[in-house]
Amino acid sequence: MQRRLSTAAILFVGLAASACRAKVLDLGNTIGDAGSSAQSILAGVPRCTTPPLAAAHSSPPAAAPLLGSWTGYVEAYTFGSGSNVVGVTFGAAPDGTLAGTITFDGGEVPPPSTSASDPLPSGPDGGSIVGQFPYGRFAYTAADVTFDGTRLTFHIATNEPWKPWCELQTSYRWPAAPAQGLCGCLPNWEAMINNDDGKCFLDDPATGEAVPVVCNVYQACNADLVCSCWSTGCTVDTATGESSVDVRLTPGHLDGSITGTIAPIGLHLTQVP
Repeated sequence: MQRRLSTAAILFVGLAASACRAKVLDLGNTIGDAGSSAQSILAGVPRCTTPPLAAAHSSPPAAAPLLGSWTGYVEAYTFGSGSNVVGVTFGAAPDGTLAGTITFDGGEVPPPSTSASDPLPSGPDGGSIVGQFPYGRFAYTAADVTFDGTRLTFHIATNEPWKPWCELQTSYRWPAAPAQGLCGCLPNWEAMINNDDGKCFLDDPATGEAVPVVCNVYQACNADLVCSCWSTGCTVDTATGESSVDVRLTPGHLDGSITGTIAPIGLHLTQVP
């Protein structure tokens, strides 16, 4: 028995992503088990023609009081490892502006994906951890940084750990409403799940053929929208972010909060000598 789902509906069904690990077909930059059949299916799918968005923000000049490493903790919150440790590092970018990263303790960062059909960096049980934030010991980019001499703010792109995976993907145009003009790392076709074996399929609207896909890849590309795709390819946009840090500088200390995905929680950092 099969059931047909739209991209929106799949968000509510959830796909049981960690259970769908069969690599039945690679719809990224390499062709998997289906060989020439997969090539013929993808040959007629329009590629993305939408140009990347222009950079909307620029960082302030590197400020001496912020440069270096900071370490501290979040209040009344622990990450998956049981730790509450946070580390921040600031330096000067080649153009003299302020550049930084923030790292949350816990777990080891897996090696970057080398295949477009890999189901993204995986969790301890081997399943996808799309949407997990923060990913332990990953150096998230401090984006859209502002600093007025006392108050420091920046954003964090929660999907940044999957940037290498996204950059292996092909960018497809999404012509159907409500995604007019947008692009994605799989065609924007209806999805089906086979209730008997849990496999996932895309329904080719031109031929009616059910095209098998890795469930985790579908979840990432069409349900969770992990990647930002343009005419130049797919990536994760680190210039903006879903979570933000807002702290105030006193000599040797940064105190404030993180708001957004895991927020609001208090954040306290001390400058490392």
